[in-house]
Amino acid sequence: MTVHFEKQLDQLRRQLVTLGSMVEEHVTMAIRAAEEQDRGLAQEAIDRDDDVDTLQMEISEESLHLVALFQPVASDLRFVITVQTVINELERIGDHAHDIGQGVLRLLDSGAHFDLPPLLQTSKEASIEMLRQSLDALLDRDAAKARAVIAADDKVDESHRGMYDWFKKGVRQRLDDLDWMMEMLTISRHVERIADHATNIAESVVYLVEGELVRRSGDRSR
Repeated sequence: MTVHFEKQLDQLRRQLVTLGSMVEEHVTMAIRAAEEQDRGLAQEAIDRDDDVDTLQMEISEESLHLVALFQPVASDLRFVITVQTVINELERIGDHAHDIGQGVLRLLDSGAHFDLPPLLQTSKEASIEMLRQSLDALLDRDAAKARAVIAADDKVDESHRGMYDWFKKGVRQRLDDLDWMMEMLTISRHVERIADHATNIAESVVYLVEGELVRRSGDRSR
């Protein structure tokens, strides 16, 4: 491959790192807004979604340009295909951070005083760590680290299922708190989906490194 292609590929990697960092910060901000009941953070989490979408589109166009212009060899082509997959997953993670921010605003507008249930605390920490580790695995081309992310998804799924039990118990005991409990359940669903998308990224890393398609059961499209 030409020197120009290598420079373009390096640029693509840098853009991917930038997007990954942006999305990780986006998710962290949305979760902090929920933890701290912070209207400003919630609004910023909503507003930042446009920046994620813009950069995702730029990377997508650049990667397609690389394929069309240089017709890369198999290993480089696999990387570019992986980039396309990963940036789509990151864009969807950004959507969930945006939706968490909207949920926090709804809670604040309702006048509810709320704390994150312990199960949601557990799952949000695990989801953020899964996102971080999946991106590290991509940058390091570390299939073992990626497989660890895939395995970690079970814990988040379990916590989210537990939130349904928390909700049903809460409804029986505190019907007046129905609205905020429903919002907590919705936020839990977004957190669980963030973990799903991090898992999808990890599966793409395994494919990139080992050429093996790994797909766990269940619908993780959104």
